[in-house]
Amino acid sequence: MLKPSIQAMILAGSRVDELNVLTHYRPKSAVPFGGFCRVIDFALSNLMRSGIELIAILSQYRSYSLINHIGTGAAWDMIGRYRGISILPPFKDRDHGDWYRGTADAVYKNLDFVQYHDPEEILVLSGDHIYQMDYRELISYHREKGADLTMAVVEVPPDKSHRFGVAAMDNEDGERGGACPGLLGKTRGVPLELGLDDDHVFPAPGPVSGSGCQSGVRIL
Repeated sequence: MLKPSIQAMILAGSRVDELNVLTHYRPKSAVPFGGFCRVIDFALSNLMRSGIELIAILSQYRSYSLINHIGTGAAWDMIGRYRGISILPPFKDRDHGDWYRGTADAVYKNLDFVQYHDPEEILVLSGDHIYQMDYRELISYHREKGADLTMAVVEVPPDKSHRFGVAAMDNEDGERGGACPGLLGKTRGVPLELGLDDDHVFPAPGPVSGSGCQSGVRIL
């Protein structure tokens, strides 16, 4: 088997008030779904179908339920020389002594893991999202564009956009996507238009033709 060029890193998440007691003893990604699986199974199944078999799960909140569920990775046939699932908790050393403080920080603190496997690209996913996706199309588009970072988005109605992180798009390639001239974080119930010079947004340098909700799927 050839050494894989893609490595996936899944953010396991923590607890949320909206799920109340369901996340008292397990992270969002380990919450049972439909009586036969856990929420993280959607991301893992997507990876399996996409042929991505080198995976790290970044977990820091009550990880036992998640570790017990993942086991050796055999349920997804991810055991072998160049394939497998590793669970990476926060750690203390000379340079690091904190919990993960977000997606970028979690990936950064595990650069030694990335450098050991030396992939060409890293696919960063949220483990608490329920969806079906073949990541190969996204990876192909990322390589075709020679982008530094590519993210998947879904369209949302303007009146719902304040609930999500939103990206402006110029749609240069139609439904496939295009450049992202502006990003807007969650505005806590106050709708804002993309392109405004606000604390939560990178101002768009010109007109945009569409927007989409960030889906938690990124490749870099």
